[in-house]
Amino acid sequence: MHIARIGGGSTATPSADIIGAKAANLARMAALGLPVPPAFVLPVDLCAAIVRGEDNALHKLKDGLREGLGDRRQPLLVSVRSGAARSMPGMLDTVLNVGCTTEAVQGLIRTSGNPRFAWDCRRRFLESFADVVLGADGAAFAHARETITRAEGAASEADLDGEALERLAGAYERLIDAADLDLPGDPQAQVEAAARAVYRSWTSDRATTYRRLQQLEDLQGTAVTVQAMVYGNRGLSSGAGVAFS
Repeated sequence: MHIARIGGGSTATPSADIIGAKAANLARMAALGLPVPPAFVLPVDLCAAIVRGEDNALHKLKDGLREGLGDRRQPLLVSVRSGAARSMPGMLDTVLNVGCTTEAVQGLIRTSGNPRFAWDCRRRFLESFADVVLGADGAAFAHARETITRAEGAASEADLDGEALERLAGAYERLIDAADLDLPGDPQAQVEAAARAVYRSWTSDRATTYRRLQQLEDLQGTAVTVQAMVYGNRGLSSGAGVAFS
């Protein structure tokens, strides 16, 4: 398995057939000197092996992980995203804020001085990981979120303060425990589990139907891009979005 790197001084520009269109465009931007958050990409040709359930298919994943993942002082959180050679918007899964352990929360509080931001990252991670990787009951999570939001007199979770978000994260953890689901405490194990889930979303009903309707059945699979998070929840001065040209 060859891991492609983006940013960090790399100027390689692998094709979309190898690393997916999303990662290929990121690599092109990085090679041009644009500020692209560092990333590594697990290739398209690994998708079939993961779907078949080959346990050792991600044995080199640790080679791609940057220092900082799980660091209590300067925690690195990553997104784990799909990316086929042709765009399939909204059809494949994504897991955000991977690596946001309880220890990482304390590191985020120290480095940002913003407890609300840190606990919001934790609750977002738990929501994303529980849904995509663990297959948790989304209705139970929605009920917990609505209960705390209503108790705080807030319009939505976006209006909750740091203490309320900490309680919400705790409620999510209890739901995961009650369902006897396995939430890894090790950030590297979180990344591996997320990567497997994103690869396996290639065979979901919605993705399969989309490829058939869009005549994309010749595509060989999806790549998986693991990239340093860009935060849109650090306050009024931060934001994240998508630009089309």
